[in-house]
Amino acid sequence: MNLGAHVIVVGGGNTAIDAARTARRAGASVVILYRRSRAEMPAIAAEVDDALNEGITIEFLSAPVEVRRQDGIVRTVVAQRMALGEPDASGRRRPVRDPGSEFELPADSVIAAISQQPDWDGLEALQSGSPWIIPSDDGECGPCVWTGGDAQGLGLAGMAIGQGRRAAEAVHARLRGLPLPPPDSRVPITPANVKPDFYTPQGRLVSPHLPPADVLRSPDLEVRATIGEAEFLREVSRCYSCGQCFGCEQCFMYCNSSGFVPLDDAAPGAYFEYQRDQCLSCGKCIDLCPCGFLSPT
Repeated sequence: MNLGAHVIVVGGGNTAIDAARTARRAGASVVILYRRSRAEMPAIAAEVDDALNEGITIEFLSAPVEVRRQDGIVRTVVAQRMALGEPDASGRRRPVRDPGSEFELPADSVIAAISQQPDWDGLEALQSGSPWIIPSDDGECGPCVWTGGDAQGLGLAGMAIGQGRRAAEAVHARLRGLPLPPPDSRVPITPANVKPDFYTPQGRLVSPHLPPADVLRSPDLEVRATIGEAEFLREVSRCYSCGQCFGCEQCFMYCNSSGFVPLDDAAPGAYFEYQRDQCLSCGKCIDLCPCGFLSPT
């Protein structure tokens, strides 16, 4: 698609940043109009920094007023400065127009990236007065209809994958006449449950990142390259303190009453059997457990 030399992108989310960086790689001069400040911008902060480093201009507290055409062809965009007023329903401060602050920008193309909404064509029966589909906990939104993804509200791919998994389990249970899988009953792990001093400190891994000049010169290259084998093995050796037993043997080594017996068929999350009749209730194992798996309850 020929976007022309000057592209205006309207929006402040990840789609707006993606559109702007793609247009920049096509050789255009790109300006993003965002009606709030950088602090309210929902796009991933690192990608906003990358966009700025690649030469994209972001006009914060600015919103389009008019697209001016000549012979049906876009020529300029008139924008207006905004100020932040009281918080709106999203919790962010509502943009308020600043009268008399209009300014004009050259434009050959205008890309609107200002959120999304479901396409209700053919799905009108699922509408419930909300802009999104409102399903039950297992994803069912109508008789024998399950849903997942952005139709439930804007989110990440990982959320959609999880919703799809829950829907698949619900469909399987319905067809087989089985009960639904029970919800996760594990107690959430909090910073108070984790003993970070148990682990050897490791510096943060930073993926290789191409300089902006190389990115624009070769737009098909990955901006953030992959890590090497040694770095990968170091990263997967980390414990993420998910609350599952990982066989550190702290409880086994320090229990004076032999309350923990190693399992012959040990597996992730299950390495020892707890012998309640041997427990002296000293609490030492709870104090030493580095990932919060053991608790008084």
